[in-house]
Amino acid sequence: MEIDPATKHVTHMERDEQELYLLYRQQLANGGLSRDQLPYTDQFDGLRNRFNAATDGDLDHHNVWRLLVRVSKAGDSHIEPYFRHLGIALPPKTTTHLSLRVEADDPSEPTTTPAPPTTPPSDS
Repeated sequence: MEIDPATKHVTHMERDEQELYLLYRQQLANGGLSRDQLPYTDQFDGLRNRFNAATDGDLDHHNVWRLLVRVSKAGDSHIEPYFRHLGIALPPKTTTHLSLRVEADDPSEPTTTPAPPTTPPSDS
């Protein structure tokens, strides 16, 4: 990947970089997980498999992750003009975020919820 130092826009991407970025954006458009939530998930395995099929490659998890981080760190606003120049419309960027639920070890123990912030009484 080449970046113009003045504008920070991407001026060139290798075929594998383009392919992985497009596949990632398609996955996001379909409600996929954000990049940092992908490792060790079925969605990442699917992305890796689609990428390897599209590029006739056989990159392992580690190398696909490194490539994804490299292309996505350039930032969408710096990559999108490159794809527009090529006449390629990128899918909209929509993400799904994981939510974690923490449960008490012992279900009989009450869980505490922090009280909402209160405003001090006015002196009027």
